[in-house]
Amino acid sequence: MRGIDHYSPTQLTWVLAHAMRRYKAKFGRYPNLVQPASFNDKVMWLKFFGELKVPESGNKLATETFIPPELRNRIRCPPVVWQSSEAKLPANHEIAPGVYYLKASHGSRMFERVTYPLDQGKRTALESKAAAWLARRHGWESGEWWYSVFTPQLMLDRSVTGETDSISWNFYVLNGQVPMVGLFLKTSTGQEYSTWLDAEFRALPFQSTLPAVPRYEIGPQQQEMLDLARDIARPFSAVRIDFFLGEDQRIYLGELTFSPGNAMSRRPSEVDALLSAPWSELR
Repeated sequence: MRGIDHYSPTQLTWVLAHAMRRYKAKFGRYPNLVQPASFNDKVMWLKFFGELKVPESGNKLATETFIPPELRNRIRCPPVVWQSSEAKLPANHEIAPGVYYLKASHGSRMFERVTYPLDQGKRTALESKAAAWLARRHGWESGEWWYSVFTPQLMLDRSVTGETDSISWNFYVLNGQVPMVGLFLKTSTGQEYSTWLDAEFRALPFQSTLPAVPRYEIGPQQQEMLDLARDIARPFSAVRIDFFLGEDQRIYLGELTFSPGNAMSRRPSEVDALLSAPWSELR
């Protein structure tokens, strides 16, 4: 399905105008949807004219369906121990003690690292936050319509890195090429870090405004992630594929993202060109 198929004519007019106004307010110009050249322009084009597989594309509970059968002995998703359409977390006796990630299945930045067992104060706060997540129609008004084609749920998945904060290894795959690998770390205290690497895992000369990820290692697992990202991305002209390296040294698939930053991320012009150049075929 495409965005222009999902919205009614009246909705499409409003959403497209709203998205373009937001874009102009951020970047001082409207996106070029006729001949998109920048990476953000192309992401904006994809939101309305690109074909996405639904309901899988926006549903974290369906991420595993994107793993080709021949790769399932090499990669898996973090184990989901609970899911529900209601903001009532499982009782302490129902979940083994340990570290988990509470997430909403239908969007970005709706997650929190939690440790079971929960005390009552923490449980109450989490359930209140989770209820707000479920009530949120993530992205619909700005063109990320694919998060709204299924019933949102909450999920708890086990932290595959145990007590260690999880680094997300984010591979931008554009027409089969990987021009950039983004590392993202959000600590248990809420501090965020980011580092951008090239396909040889060397730091790019241009970085985001966030502090650099303080510690990471490059080994054979990262090279395998690169190969897996290319294989998983074969059906798509553009996608960001996120992995975690578990404490068991296995590779876990986090999610697939089809509109990084919702076309609203500021990047140095050199990084924008790096991402845009290989994305020559839009579909």
